Amino acid sequence: MGTGGSATSILQLLQQLDGHEFEHFIADLWARRGWNADVTSQSSDKGIDVVATKAFPYPKKVLIQTKRYRDTNSVSGPELQKYASLKQRENVDEVVVITTSEFTNQADVIADDFNIKLIDGKTLQRLVGEMSAEDLVATYADGAEIQNHPYTECISAFEAPSSTTIVAECELFRATLVGYEWVTSSDPAVRKPTEFDGPFFAFEFTNLVDYDLSVHPWEDFTVYDDRGRSYTQEMRFSRNSYFPGDWQVKQPTIPASGTAKFAFYVADVAGDVSRIRFRNNTHLLLDDYDRESDEFSTEDLLRKVEWTMYLSEEQKAAVPDLPAKLAAAVK
Repeated sequence: MGTGGSATSILQLLQQLDGHEFEHFIADLWARRGWNADVTSQSSDKGIDVVATKAFPYPKKVLIQTKRYRDTNSVSGPELQKYASLKQRENVDEVVVITTSEFTNQADVIADDFNIKLIDGKTLQRLVGEMSAEDLVATYADGAEIQNHPYTECISAFEAPSSTTIVAECELFRATLVGYEWVTSSDPAVRKPTEFDGPFFAFEFTNLVDYDLSVHPWEDFTVYDDRGRSYTQEMRFSRNSYFPGDWQVKQPTIPASGTAKFAFYVADVAGDVSRIRFRNNTHLLLDDYDRESDEFSTEDLLRKVEWTMYLSEEQKAAVPDLPAKLAAAVK
């Protein structure tokens, strides 16, 4: 399909695709999220447009139904009722309905009753932005020029919340930046380090798997400044007890399917921080698992997991400073 003319928003471009194009777009988008995704045969889809599967860290299957609608055409309750029994009938983990418009109140109620996951147009547009998938949209829209929005690969900025958060995710955990501040201070009572002069990041980690995860910040996190120079955290902290509450600083552990707070500090950074990268092999993260019974292959255990979080000056300015108790401890 051709569009032409001036720049168009992502959602408008997706609404201009035909139904079959939209199905393939969603399959490709899920493939970028690390899933094996296939569009089903139109003659025998049983109300299913896309089947997405993932083998690691455990087998998972998701059925996706797409609704490429205009803004004025919401997905109704009776439409959603068709998919109420799919999860049990097809023995899958999730049923997802994705639309380029909205869902009616009745549809929301039915989704809650039958545990159907809903993604409306605004959420889909936000997902495209977080994944830097604008090029995928442009491909399906025959190279149409996309309206410029202030987001990057892992930053959501379509609907700014009251306090901005920056989120990145890999297969095992999600990292949310809940505070950022450049700290310059000293405290002779602290054995190591006695001085702070560099960026401090306050993260909340969410574990996406059913295993405790151990993260190695001094090996796995890399900070880049605005000139592309890289920095890694050394094993600088003598103990966690210097920090208030449940903030972890040395080697944070994220409980299975739980969350953890992590304070990440890097010294001697010469310029403004522009991005943070996490990179590691999964076998260094899984803690206390039974390899034989869990059927993890060597390939699974050596698979790289990584994310990159981009921080523009505008987005950093919108992120709150360090949480009050944490800030008081380091100043």
